[in-house]
This record gives sequence, C-alpha cells and structure tokens, in this order.
Amino acid sequence: MEEAATLAIDPILLGAVIILIVIGAVVIYMRSRSGVTVVSAAPHRGTEPPADVATLLARGNKIGAIKLVREQTGLGLKEAKEYVDDLEVRLKHGS
Repeated sequence: MEEAATLAIDPILLGAVIILIVIGAVVIYMRSRSGVTVVSAAPHRGTEPPADVATLLARGNKIGAIKLVREQTGLGLKEAKEYVDDLEVRLKHGS
C-alpha cells in the first residue's frame, strides 16, 4: 500500500509568513486611507510653460503663478515654487 505524503511545516516559519502577510495588508490599508495621491504630471523644465503662468509672472503675481501650477499639475508647494522660480529666471534671461 502507498503511504500518504505528509507535509511538515515548521511552526516558526508559518508564524513568520503570517506576520509578514498581516504587515503587508496593514501597509496597503494605511496607504489607501492616507489620501496621498502620487502625481507624475510635473512640468518639464525644457517645455513651454502654460501661458497663464507666464502672464501671472509678467504681472508680478508670483503667488498666483505658484497656485496655478499646483492646480494644473498637482505638485506640492515646494515643487511648484521651484518650477515657478526656475521659469521666472528663464523668462528674465529670455531662454
């Protein structure tokens, strides 16, 4: 007669696998609840800026330009400010 094959699993290994699965599930849950959205629509430094942003800068409304960049791209405050600062320098130097 054939003997039934048995699979012996180390209880410590099984416990470690279960803990890793639970940690992974918690991380996924926390990310979904954080409300953070990853946006990859950052304007490229070599591209033409939106006309409205350039117009606001020309009028001296830097804050309005930063707000508009944030609305159009979803960038954070720091990234939008860096973009507008860079754009302002490029516009002043005519490049």
